[in-house]
Amino acid sequence: MASVSPLSSLNNDRGRLLGFWDRFWFKPADPTTLGFMRILVGMLVVYTHIVYSYDLYELFGKDGWYNLDSMNKRRHEQPYVNPPNDFPPEDQIEETRKPYVYAPANTYLYAMPPDEALRQLELVIPVLPWDSPQERAMVEGMTSDDDKLPHLSFKYYKFVDEYNFDPRGLLDKDGVLLPERERKEIMESAKMHGVDPRKADGKGVAIFSIWFHVIDPDWMVLVHVAIIVVMILFTLGIATPITGILTWLGAVSYIHRAPTALFGQDTMMNILLIYLVIGNLIPGPGGAALSVDRLIARWRARRLGQEFPASLQPTVLANAAYRLVQIHLCLIYAFAGTSKLQGTTWWNGTAVWWTMANTEFAPLNRQIYRNYLEFLCKHRFLWELVMDGGNVHTLFVELCFPFLVWNRRTRWIMLMAATFLHAGIALFMGLTIFQIFMLIFLLTFYPSEIMHKLIDAIRDTFRAILPARAHASHTPAPVATGA
Repeated sequence: MASVSPLSSLNNDRGRLLGFWDRFWFKPADPTTLGFMRILVGMLVVYTHIVYSYDLYELFGKDGWYNLDSMNKRRHEQPYVNPPNDFPPEDQIEETRKPYVYAPANTYLYAMPPDEALRQLELVIPVLPWDSPQERAMVEGMTSDDDKLPHLSFKYYKFVDEYNFDPRGLLDKDGVLLPERERKEIMESAKMHGVDPRKADGKGVAIFSIWFHVIDPDWMVLVHVAIIVVMILFTLGIATPITGILTWLGAVSYIHRAPTALFGQDTMMNILLIYLVIGNLIPGPGGAALSVDRLIARWRARRLGQEFPASLQPTVLANAAYRLVQIHLCLIYAFAGTSKLQGTTWWNGTAVWWTMANTEFAPLNRQIYRNYLEFLCKHRFLWELVMDGGNVHTLFVELCFPFLVWNRRTRWIMLMAATFLHAGIALFMGLTIFQIFMLIFLLTFYPSEIMHKLIDAIRDTFRAILPARAHASHTPAPVATGA
């Protein structure tokens, strides 16, 4: 019996891995689901931006809630710090990132002996946040180091909390305070941006928004209406590759201009738009799926007596878009689940209760909902069943979905569990649009046959509810016959 060499086995394994990689990313896929997603996402995008019309100037105008001057200052001057390349050593007691010119400032205060820590604090007394000159004079006049050190330490950590850097960083190499003007500039920047500007790797945020440039109220209305029109065109599938890119740029413009209005819903919308743009960049012959482009192409082919493909041609970009959405959703669930494990409320079983009793999100203004919560509180067993069940269900979905959804045997279980999770969030927290976006993510895991049946059912339903008189108006009236 011939034996298989290790090299041959390795080549076979490598070939199977490369084949899997190729099928996973580059096997052409039916774009019907992509077209259905485009319609659903497009309708939600149009709705969201129509709602902005009521507060257009307040959100995006020059003198809005986050005025343009503050926004420009942020995007031009906000410092950024590159993340470290490695973990700090466990015994690190010194600041190794861009050390201060005053060498002792690079050693953490808690690592110093009490007498040395007190001497260090006395150098920065003038910049500490004193409530009044009398308080400062009282502390400076203390003769006991044991009394003086706690007071100065309290003010020291209050400064660190407010400005996010060590006040000893305001000393020159000889331990003398920097000039007042220089200190003031450093402290103002650190208070606004949360970073000592001298430790930043650069300034500015690379973001784009049409509202950084269009500030005239009349032009704002015109541009706003134009963006909504483009979004409607994308939803209908008219010039889909172009309107898709313009829709995404328009949505990003609103997000970047008004970060105070930014919510998780906007993040999910942006993610889906990016992948829908990718999937529709190069549509197959006849235009994008479920689009007006395709209807026009069919009409033109019939007019010219040309043959038109009856079914959509699978495309590589459609498959790539599906895979990107699927992987992104798995990452969202994984990060959400693991972060929940760090919260005590998810371990003691009260997280769902605090969600259901949250006055900001839950529908506590409805009497029937308050009666429901009161009923649960009066029946301990039911309360534990609902709250612990909700906790376990949430963690099960978010921690297991990224792994079990790829198995055909468990995929339907995870899809149904995720659907119930988002339906519950929409019901008990009122985040309806947000959760519809999450449900749209799930569509990429359904087989295309299921999507075809769903679309056919929707089409048949619309045909069934069309007024009967629309058909009757095309029926010839009976002709009377003479006697």
